[in-house]
Amino acid sequence: MEINDLTIIGKLGFGATIKGWIPIRLNPDFIDAFDKLKNLFVIFTDHRVRFVTVKATKLIREKHYLKFEEPEIILEIADQNNLQIAIDDQMIAELTNEEYYDPLNMQVFTNDAYLGLVIDWFNNNAHDVFVVKNEEEQELLIPDVEFYIENIDLDKNRIDVKNIKLLQNI
Repeated sequence: MEINDLTIIGKLGFGATIKGWIPIRLNPDFIDAFDKLKNLFVIFTDHRVRFVTVKATKLIREKHYLKFEEPEIILEIADQNNLQIAIDDQMIAELTNEEYYDPLNMQVFTNDAYLGLVIDWFNNNAHDVFVVKNEEEQELLIPDVEFYIENIDLDKNRIDVKNIKLLQNI
C-alpha cells in the first residue's frame, strides 16, 4: 500500500494532549464515523506512515480526541504539528454507507471544454474545494457546491462545472 491509496480524513496536532488524549480535526465527511474509528494511518511531515490502533475516542469541549493503543505514538507526534490521519478504502466502506471517492486526477470540463485536472482538494469546514491546474499551469479553486458543480461522473473520471467565469475573474 502507498500513501496515494489512503484517504485523508483529518489532522492531528491541534492543541495540547490531555492525559494521552490527542486532539484531532476531522474532515466533516467523517465526523459521524468518529466513534467507529478502529485503525488509522498517521502520515508524518517527513512522509513516514505509521499504522495505529484507536483505543478510544472522546469529545471534550466540542473537540474530538483520540487515544491510541501504542503509547509511544505520543512521543513521535509531540514535536510535530499538522500531521495527517488517513484510512484506506476498506476502512471507508466500514465507516460509511455512502460511496466515497477521491477526486484527485479527475478531469474538469466546462461546456465540454477541458478546464484542467484536479491536483489536490481540501475541506474548508464548509465544503470541499477542488484545486484544478490548467494547461498553462495556473491553479483554480472550485468549491464543491451546486452553484459550481454540474455533474461528477466517477466512471468517466470527469467533473463538469458551471459559472466558472465568476471564479476565473477573482
